[in-house]
Amino acid sequence: MLGVLLRRRRWPVAYLGQAVPLPDLVKFARDIKPAVVVLVAMTEQAGRELLDLPRWMPEAVQMDGRRLPTAAASTTSCRSLSKA
Repeated sequence: MLGVLLRRRRWPVAYLGQAVPLPDLVKFARDIKPAVVVLVAMTEQAGRELLDLPRWMPEAVQMDGRRLPTAAASTTSCRSLSKA
């Protein structure tokens, strides 16, 4: 849905699929240098795998000396919501 909305606003969107290995995603992102990368984990296992992103692409989680939100925050939030 997000991709559809962004396309309507004329943003270029590249949908890579449901199971792109992190090394492949990192190579793609480094090659095209996008302004934004959105990662969605629909399962807890996928969320845990996204926690490995800083190892593959440290520049994705730090910018101008500020840390950007990572999968860890999302995973924690989802766990909190599922227990409510």
